[in-house]
Amino acid sequence: LLINTTSDPYDPFWVTLWSQDETAGHWSQETLNLTDYLGEIVYFAFKYAGFDANNWYVDDVNLTIYTTDTMPPVITHLPNLNTLRTDIPYTVVADIADDAVFNNPVTASLFYSTDGGSTWSTPIPMVVGTAPTHTADIPAQALGTTVTYKIQAWDSLSNTTTTSNYSFGVNDPTWIRYDDGLPLSFTGFPTYVWGPMIYYENPLYGTGIPLKLLAVDGAVHNNNAGNPNTVANLHIYADDGVNLTDMITPLPVTMVHRTRLETDLSALDIQITTPWFWISYEDLPLGCYFQYDATYNYTTLYLMLNGAINYSSSTGEWCIGAYVQSGSTGVEAPEISIALVGGVPTLSWNAVDGAASYNVYGNANPFAADPWTMLGNTTGLSYPYTGTELLEFFKVRADTEVPVRETVIGLPFSKDNAPEITVQPSQVKE
Repeated sequence: LLINTTSDPYDPFWVTLWSQDETAGHWSQETLNLTDYLGEIVYFAFKYAGFDANNWYVDDVNLTIYTTDTMPPVITHLPNLNTLRTDIPYTVVADIADDAVFNNPVTASLFYSTDGGSTWSTPIPMVVGTAPTHTADIPAQALGTTVTYKIQAWDSLSNTTTTSNYSFGVNDPTWIRYDDGLPLSFTGFPTYVWGPMIYYENPLYGTGIPLKLLAVDGAVHNNNAGNPNTVANLHIYADDGVNLTDMITPLPVTMVHRTRLETDLSALDIQITTPWFWISYEDLPLGCYFQYDATYNYTTLYLMLNGAINYSSSTGEWCIGAYVQSGSTGVEAPEISIALVGGVPTLSWNAVDGAASYNVYGNANPFAADPWTMLGNTTGLSYPYTGTELLEFFKVRADTEVPVRETVIGLPFSKDNAPEITVQPSQVKE
């Protein structure tokens, strides 16, 4: 928004009153202080500086004289997503600022409810970080909880505003998505073969537990009336902050015109350990559009085009959800027993689900760091030690393609006089 004391559009002395740092995904109100121009006749110009000049809107422009501050603060907030974490608080982040005319100091509080808003917590003060960002934490909740919350802010003259109620679920597994896609809307690039891409943060990153991706969903609008179905190649990318690694062989999925498709991926055992992951429906044919929601703008609107990642200047999010759960950290530790069989110390153990084989190790010191001496590998459930070294401690490791667990058993006597002994596993995590 520019201002001048002349209406000449070619005058070089237009002054920028306000500019938008990021494109908005929803209507927002901006208020500007014109005190510096008191007593003058002024003119305004709205200048578009993007790439979609046929797709921008300005509405409800007013000029108002204020003698007292009656305007409440403005709260901008991206709602929290569903979560499967029960061990950490849930941080709520909002940008909160007073009106631009008076710009009085602002205070804010967070309230939450676990019974749908029938009762609310005591106010949780929101802490100011880099202005205008405010944060507050909701305590960790048990699985099955739906958390409802709202934010209230007021300026030094007690002009107060309160957001609508937001909510998120604490479940494992759970769907995570940025927008609900209602009302139904589609956008895309009709003259290209392309594909929408969206990324999510891995909520389990840093815990040592992988995130398992069970299913994804999405919907298309196909302008080809003779063929209501669209085949897209589904990709799942792991993102370590530097590279994208495709975690599956591209999966062809057939999508029906304007019908949301849920694709079951549970059999592929997609275990994500990187900080982020991407879902990409690639190779959409000409004239095909993908479901889109402009309500919120969590991320950039990315797309795959000619084998390269591009982005759109439009705001909002692709309506692509991810159904996730806590992944597997390994298999159970074998339960070991040891006995003399024909004068030979023999280890035996139970079968472990998911184990392909078992590795047997020995050492004279139970506290020795890995690697221990590997004695052998077997697909059976027992191992006779026939070696000549005077080993007193053994462990058996269930060997799989995922992280493994192992059990250590001690033998505080010589192999020649070993009695029969049974122990419970300690389940040492590898």
